[in-house]
Amino acid sequence: MRKREIDIEDISRNVIIQATWIASAEYQFNEGVVEICLAPALIPYLLDIRKNYTTVALKYVIGVKSAYAIRLYELLKQYQGIGTRVVSIADLR
Repeated sequence: MRKREIDIEDISRNVIIQATWIASAEYQFNEGVVEICLAPALIPYLLDIRKNYTTVALKYVIGVKSAYAIRLYELLKQYQGIGTRVVSIADLR
C-alpha cells in the first residue's frame, strides 16, 4: 500500500488530490508490531468514512454470482434510511 496511489476529486475546491495511502511504516521486529502513519492529505476523507460510504454485509452478497447484482444491491443499500429510490432502466445501464 505504500506505493499505491489514490486520486481524490474534491469538487468543492475544484482540485484532484494525488496521494499514497501510507506516509511511513515502522516495523518492530521483536514485538511483531507495525505502526503505520497515513498520508496527512487523506485524513479528512478517512475520518468520516462510515458516514460517506455504504457498507454491505458480506453474508448477503457472498453467494451472488453477478457483479451487476452486487452493484444493484449497493445502490439500493445507499437509500436504506430514506426508504425509497427511483431509478430509470436507462440510468442502470
